[in-house]
Amino acid sequence: MKNGRTSSVANWNYDVTSIPHHELKVGAPKDWNGNDVPDVTLIQDYDSDKMYLVQGAKRAMVLDAGYFDADDAANLYETAREIVGEGKPIDLIIGHPHPDHVQMTHQFLCEENKNLGAKVYVNERGIDVLREYVEQFGVASGMFADKDAADAAYAAQLKTLKNGDVYDMGGTKFNVIELPGHQVAGIMLFDTATGNLFTTDQVGNNRAHITDSFWMQFANLSSTFFADSMDVYLSSLQIALERVDSLGTVKRILTGHNDVVLDGTASYLDNLQTAVQKVVDEGEDAMTPTLRTLDSFNGYLENTKTVVVGDRLKDINWVGINVNLQNYLSDGYRNGNEDKIADLSNLSVHKQGEKGNLLWNDPNFGINVNWQYPTDGTKPTRKTTTSFTAEADADATSIEIVPTAASSGAKITVNGKTVESGKAYQGALTGGTTRFVIKVTAKNGSDSKTYTLNVSKKNSNQVAAPYTYTDYDSYTDPYYPDTPGTFTVTQYIALFSDTEGAEIKYTVDGSDPKTSTTAKVFDQTKFKAASDVGGAEVKELITIGADTDNWDGSAKQTKVELKAYASKAGMEDSEVVTFTYTIDRMSKMEHKSRLMYDMDSMKVWSVIDYDSDKMYLIKGSKGALLIDAGMAPAGANNLYEYCKQLAGTDNIDVYISHGHPDHITQLGDFVQAGRKVYINEKDIPMALQYVNDKTVTAGDFTCISEGYQFDLGGVVLDNYDIPGHTPGCMMLLDKAHNILYSSDQLGCNRRSVADSLTLINNDVRVLLSSLRIFRDKVTALAEAGEIDLDKLVVWSGHDDYEIHDLLGHLDTLITAAQNIVDYGPATAMRVSVRNTGGSDGASFAGDRYANGGTGHFICMNGSKANVLAGEDYTAVDELDKKYRSDYSGGMSGASRAVQGICVRALAMSGDTLFRFFERFDQLV
Repeated sequence: MKNGRTSSVANWNYDVTSIPHHELKVGAPKDWNGNDVPDVTLIQDYDSDKMYLVQGAKRAMVLDAGYFDADDAANLYETAREIVGEGKPIDLIIGHPHPDHVQMTHQFLCEENKNLGAKVYVNERGIDVLREYVEQFGVASGMFADKDAADAAYAAQLKTLKNGDVYDMGGTKFNVIELPGHQVAGIMLFDTATGNLFTTDQVGNNRAHITDSFWMQFANLSSTFFADSMDVYLSSLQIALERVDSLGTVKRILTGHNDVVLDGTASYLDNLQTAVQKVVDEGEDAMTPTLRTLDSFNGYLENTKTVVVGDRLKDINWVGINVNLQNYLSDGYRNGNEDKIADLSNLSVHKQGEKGNLLWNDPNFGINVNWQYPTDGTKPTRKTTTSFTAEADADATSIEIVPTAASSGAKITVNGKTVESGKAYQGALTGGTTRFVIKVTAKNGSDSKTYTLNVSKKNSNQVAAPYTYTDYDSYTDPYYPDTPGTFTVTQYIALFSDTEGAEIKYTVDGSDPKTSTTAKVFDQTKFKAASDVGGAEVKELITIGADTDNWDGSAKQTKVELKAYASKAGMEDSEVVTFTYTIDRMSKMEHKSRLMYDMDSMKVWSVIDYDSDKMYLIKGSKGALLIDAGMAPAGANNLYEYCKQLAGTDNIDVYISHGHPDHITQLGDFVQAGRKVYINEKDIPMALQYVNDKTVTAGDFTCISEGYQFDLGGVVLDNYDIPGHTPGCMMLLDKAHNILYSSDQLGCNRRSVADSLTLINNDVRVLLSSLRIFRDKVTALAEAGEIDLDKLVVWSGHDDYEIHDLLGHLDTLITAAQNIVDYGPATAMRVSVRNTGGSDGASFAGDRYANGGTGHFICMNGSKANVLAGEDYTAVDELDKKYRSDYSGGMSGASRAVQGICVRALAMSGDTLFRFFERFDQLV
C-alpha cells in the first residue's frame, strides 16, 4: 500500500520435493545461461550437496562424498560405477573434510575399486579428520567390522594432494591449489584446458533462494573444526588466486552447493575479495545481521554476522560471508582495532611482466604470508620469522616485487621507498644475494611489521652485499616517518653479509671502501659471554652522528654517508652499497611531540627532549599527567608551559618514574607552577641532585608507592613498584586501554641506538625479583580479565615504538638477569656494545637481529664488581620473600605462608596487592 492505493495480490507457488536419503540425483551442471557444462557429471545427495564426476582416458574422479544415512543408505560409488563402467579406477578427491562432503568416502575403499588401483585423496591437514568419518560411517554401514578394519582400508588407498601437484587422469589434468579458511585442508582443482575451477566451499556459495553464504563463522567447534579469521583468509585467498591466474583463465566456477555454475570471467571472485577486505578494513561496521547460521549451536545465533557485496536478489555474482564476532579478525585486531593491522596479505616476486611467484619455492612462504599451518589440521599459528628467499636468473639485473597490504589504510616501503599496495617495485639486484626490507605501517601510524626478502642469483659467485637491520630500510624514526634515514639522535649500526665467512669493509666519510685509506673492517661475528648462555651480539657497532663533544646546544644536522662492500677469497666482491643518514638534533632548549592516542576521553602525546628521551602526556576529562620530566639544561623552554599548550589545560601534574637525570631535570617547572610532583621516596635524593631548579626541596614531592591510583577522568592509571634500575622505580598501567608506561624499568631495546637496561651499581637480584613478581601480577590480571595481554603494549622511556608481547619481553629480561645470578658476572657478562652509567659489561638475552630486527632481546649493562654485591642475600628467592612482604603490610605468619599462591590470585580481588593481602590477613 502507498498513498492510500493498494496493489493487486501477487502469488508464488512452490513445490519443494525432497529426495529420499537412499537416492542420488544425477545430471549435468548448468551454467548461468542454462547450458550444460560439458564432460562433467553433477551428483547430488538428499541435502543437495554437490559432487562432481569427471573422466579421463585412464581413470575417473569423483570430487567429494556428501551426506550418508546408514539407515537409508545411498551408494555414491555404485552410482559413479554405473556412469563410468567396468575396469576403470574411480578415485575420490575430498575438497575439504566437512561432514556434508565426506560421509560416503568408505564406499570407495571397496575391494573392486582397490584392486583397480583407485585412491582416496585429501590434503595432509585433513587426513585425521577424514579417517574419523571413514571409521564412523564405514562401520555404521556394515562395510567394515570395526574401526581397525576401516583404518587399514583407508591407509591402503590414501594419498595426499598439495600446492603444485597435477592430478592426471589420462588426457584430463587438474592443478591442485590449496586454500584453507573455510576448512584447514581445503583444496581447489583447476582444469586449465576447460577453464573449470572446482572450489567446493573454498570460495563460498551464493544461492539466493536459500540465503546461502560463505560459512566462515566456525569459531571454536573443536581443535580441528574452525574457520580462519578474515585477515588470515585474505592472505590465503590472494596467494591461491595468484596461483590460479598463473595457470590460465577461469571460465567456470563449480562450487559445493550452488545450483548454478558461476561465470569465472564475471565479478564473483572480485566481490569475494572485496567482502573479505571490508571486514579487514571496517570490522563490525561492515557487518549486517545474518539470515542463516548454526542456530543449533550455543553462541552462534547471536555471534554470527554477515558482510554482503552485491545485490542478492539481482546479481548472480553477489557474495555474502558469515563471520563470528569471536574470531572475525585475529586476536588484537577485533573490537575497533582494525587500524593496528600491519600485515602483508601477499608478496609476489617475479621477472618483470611475468606471472607466478618465485616465493612459492620457499617453504617458509607457503600458503599464507603470516601464518603457518600445522600438518595435523589444528589451528594456524603466527610465523616466527617473516624472512623469505627467492632465486633469480644468473643474468638478472632487477626483480619485480609486488607487496600487498592486508589493510587498505596501511603504508608500505621497500628499502625505505614508498610503494603503493599491490603495485610493482623494481628492485635492482646488486650482488649474488640482494636483500630487500619491506615495512608495513598500520593505518594508526604506529604499529608496523617488517618483512625481509633475499633474492639470490642462480649459480652466482658474487658475495652477498652488506646490509643492516638498523638502517632506514627497516627502521624509521617516528618523528620523521616520511623521511627515511633521518633520525633525532645518534645511530649505532651493525653490518652483515649472507655469504658465510665474508669480510666487510666500510667508510663513513663517503669514500670508496675498496680504495679508501679510511676504510675499516667490520666484524660481523656474533658471540656470547664466556658462559655460552644468553644472547649473541657483535663486539662493537658503527657510530653514526656522534658529534656532541663540543656542541653548543643549538639545533644541528649531521649527514653521514656509510659505504660498504663484502669480499671473500675465491668469489667476486659484492657491489658497494650506500646508506645515507641525517642526524637532525633539535636544540637542547626545545621539545617535540606527536599525538599517539586520541580515543574517547583520552589523549596521549609522546614528548621528547633533545636526546629523544621519552615523556608521555596523558589527558583525561578531569586533568592530565606527564610521565617524567626529561633532560635539558638550565634555562630550557618551560616544560610545564609546553604541556599546557598541548593539552589545553593547566591541570597537569608530573609523575617521576625514577630519579635518573634524563627523566627529572625539568620537574621544577611544575613545582613553580604549583603542581604536584609524584615520586617514590627512595629516589628523592637522586632527583634533588639532578634537578635544574635547586630551590626544589624534598617537601615539594608527593610520595607514592605500589597501589596508588590516578583517575584522570576516563583514564585510570595504577602504580606499580619495580625496584632494580633504581631503588624507587615505578610504572603506570592503564588496564582499560591495555597500555603499560614502563619508562626504563623494563629496559629499552631500540635497534638503532643499542639501548640497554642499565643497572649501574645496583644488585641484579633486586631487579630479577621485581621482574618475577611483576610477571605474576600481570598474569593474574590477565586471568581475571582485567587486561588483555594480546592487546597490551608497552611504552618505554626511550623506545621509538611500542613493545608487544609483554610476557615474552619479561621472560627475556628475566633470562638476562638469571644468567648473571646463575653463572656469575665474570662469565655471564661480556663486553657491551654501548656502555652506559659506568657499566663494564653486559648480559645479553634474545637476538637483536632476529625476525628482521623485531624479535625480543635485551642488553643488561652493569658493573661486574657490584652486580651481585648490593644485597645481604645469597638467593633471589629470599629477595622474593623480602619484596613480597614489603607489599603485604602487617601480614600474619599464616597469610605470608600462602603468599605465593595469593600473588597469582591477586587480580581477582580487583584491587592492589597491598589491599588484597590486608583483606586476606583479616580473613585468615
